Amino acid sequence: MANIKRKVLKGAVTALGSTVTIERIRALSPRLRLLRMQGEAIERMTWAPGDKIKLHVGQGVMRSYTPARVDRAGRSMDVVVHLHGRGPASAWASRLRGGEEVSFFGPARSMAAGLEDEPPWAMFLGDETAIGLAQAMTEACEPCTEIFGAIELHPDDLGAVDALGLPLRAVPRDDDEPGPALVDWLAQTWVPPGDGVVWLSGEASTVLELRTALLERGLSRSQLQIKPYWSMRGAAHRKRLERGALVA
Repeated sequence: MANIKRKVLKGAVTALGSTVTIERIRALSPRLRLLRMQGEAIERMTWAPGDKIKLHVGQGVMRSYTPARVDRAGRSMDVVVHLHGRGPASAWASRLRGGEEVSFFGPARSMAAGLEDEPPWAMFLGDETAIGLAQAMTEACEPCTEIFGAIELHPDDLGAVDALGLPLRAVPRDDDEPGPALVDWLAQTWVPPGDGVVWLSGEASTVLELRTALLERGLSRSQLQIKPYWSMRGAAHRKRLERGALVA
C-alpha cells in the first residue's frame, strides 16, 4: 500500500480522525495526568457523559479513553491518563508536551449515565483507570442528587481525587492488588434505599465482585451501570466478563 502523506490541519478531520492541540498538561499525582485538548473538532462533537474516544498514541497504536469533561462552546476536552508500566500509551503520555497535535476517533457510546429520571442518589466505584469517567458522571448529576463512592488508587496517587474536586473517597490500594480495598470500603458503607444509580468501572474481576455484593444487598440489575476497563488477565478476559455481566 502506498505511503500517502497528508497535511494535518488544526481541527481537521483526516484519515487519522479529528485533530486537536494539547493546550495544557496538569499533573494530578505521580501517575495521573490531565490532558486538556482544544480544537474546532470538539465543537462539532456529539458527546454524552460516559462516551469514549480512541486516541492515537503513536506508531499506529490507539487507546480508548473516556473524556472527563467536554466544553463544546469553549472547544476544549479533558482526558485523564494513567501512567503505568512501559506500555505505548504511558510512554506517549510521558513525553507529550503542550502545543503538540494529537488525533482521535469518536466519540462512541460506552457507558450509559442512567440519569434520565434524576435519581435521588448516585454512587461511583472504580479505580484510577476510571477517574475521568467518575468526573464525567458525577458532574452530569442534578444538584438534588446525593453523590458518594470511592476510587481505589496507589497510595502515591490519592491526591488526584481532591485535585479533580471529586465528591468521592480516595481509597489506598493494598500490596498493589486491585480490588480488596474497594470491596472492603463498600462492605462498610451504607447504601440508601430508593432508585439510585451505581456506576461500576475499573478492573473486570473487581467490578463483578462489587456487582455481586450490591445485588446481594437488594439493589436491582437495572440500577447498575457496568463498564470494566481492564483485567489482570488481559483484554479477552475483560471482554468475556463484561459480556457475562451485561446478560446475567
